Amino acid sequence: MTLDPAFYMENLLNRLNGLEHWQIALIATGLILQGVIGAVFPEEIILTALGVLWSQGKINFFEAWVAVLFGLIPANAFPAFLGRFFGLKALQVRPLSWVFKKETVENYLGLLRVYGNWVIFFTRFTPLIRGPIYFATGVAQIGAIRFSKVDFLASCIHIPLLIGIGGHIGRGAANLSQAFEKIGIGAVGFLVLLLALRPIAQKLLPLVSKRR
Repeated sequence: MTLDPAFYMENLLNRLNGLEHWQIALIATGLILQGVIGAVFPEEIILTALGVLWSQGKINFFEAWVAVLFGLIPANAFPAFLGRFFGLKALQVRPLSWVFKKETVENYLGLLRVYGNWVIFFTRFTPLIRGPIYFATGVAQIGAIRFSKVDFLASCIHIPLLIGIGGHIGRGAANLSQAFEKIGIGAVGFLVLLLALRPIAQKLLPLVSKRR
């Protein structure tokens, strides 16, 4: 299995390009919801692909936005639900024990108790750490309505931003292959930056949590 974002982008766009706008919207919603079990395509790839299709007139901007929201809000709420009703003991059960590390979740708990809403808000813009933080919000007994409100507010910025970026790339590219290449290069660069910063964040997080 390749980790090249350009491969995923090309694969996704080729699947969606020949469909009607409502079919594209339904598939986008389904792909986002599928992330609860295991993401076939990362959220950022789906949103950027919708932006490219929007630039081609395959789907309108608002329709793409709503389609993602219908999948994103319940998908994000699911790990929070697990944390709220099963707590840290759920991490003793596979496959959760493979996905979420108890120490990491406990560190996030310290931040959530002090900066709850802000942590939820900015998590929407940070790939790779969303699942453990959303699970930790449930363990911290942050209410479902409160969580969904903050997540919705962040999504109203994050979703249009990525669709807009995809649309800009799609309009500036001579063809789909060029759009794949631009998005792939940008995604790889962003992923490398996140991976480089992750060890620093892992060292700082326990210190901040203990201090609070």
